Amino acid sequence: GSVDYYVMIPPKDAYYSIDKWWPKVLECVDDVDLVLPAGGMAGRVIQKRLWNLNKEVHSIELGSMVDVLDDLKTRSWMTNKKEIIERILL
Repeated sequence: GSVDYYVMIPPKDAYYSIDKWWPKVLECVDDVDLVLPAGGMAGRVIQKRLWNLNKEVHSIELGSMVDVLDDLKTRSWMTNKKEIIERILL
């Protein structure tokens, strides 16, 4: 499907600037059914904040899968998984 809203976050250390970009998420959250965070360690915080909002929204944190597609070896399970994840996502 199409992306209705995209909130740009820093490619590194997104958590440290969360107070700058999180309000943009809040502006959109009532207009979507699904949120797909990919913000590194900030993804966990995003998930918790979405949960605490008690909104009718689903969320799937995709950060590690995006790392695989970008050939970033940020987790040990990623070895030889790119083909599998590409089949799932693409």
